[in-house]
Amino acid sequence: MTVTEMISFANDLLDEEGRLSDSLGVLLANHIKDLIEAERNWNFLLKRDVSISITSATTFETANDLPSDFTYEKRIGILDSNNNFQEVKPVSYVFKETYRDTNSYCIDEANQKIYFLGTFSESYTAVIYYFYKTDDLAAATEPVWNERFHKIIPFLMAEIHGSGIDYDSIEMSKAIAQSKQGGLLYNSMKAMDNKINLKAINGATPIVGEPVYMNRINF
Repeated sequence: MTVTEMISFANDLLDEEGRLSDSLGVLLANHIKDLIEAERNWNFLLKRDVSISITSATTFETANDLPSDFTYEKRIGILDSNNNFQEVKPVSYVFKETYRDTNSYCIDEANQKIYFLGTFSESYTAVIYYFYKTDDLAAATEPVWNERFHKIIPFLMAEIHGSGIDYDSIEMSKAIAQSKQGGLLYNSMKAMDNKINLKAINGATPIVGEPVYMNRINF
């Protein structure tokens, strides 16, 4: 469903052709898209990046560019020449020097850089699983979501515009509450995402080992 089709559907719901203009419709569609995508760790936003190489010359001061659409990571590891994967643990950027010799990484959020901490005797490929930021919608484009859930956006567009809500200050929970049909679809979208998460762990609670406190606070 393109944004143009969403605007037409929203105007049908408002029972007035052209009540929601094309320019406002595109703006509202993007606002709702961003709210929903930021609400949780959706599986459809998960990507894998292997563009960063780590060599014996890599140090804790080596700044590597994160993917341009990076928002936050799910899991990061390094892959050797025999395809053996080793997960690396996150530490706060302010502890980069403290953990310079550990098997970890830190992210400079302001500059979108990642640092791999430790000493490397051979070459590796960094494997970054992360959630990405989708492109802004235009009139002829559509969300990357499963098509069956596209109607969430026009339902919310119509409800927000029809009730005169200030879209700049609306929160996701309030937006969903304004529309029964949009809320039902949104809950179905979350249920599908939960099923994908359960399938990934074979429907069972994962076994968690002893926690590693990388940034323990000493009292």
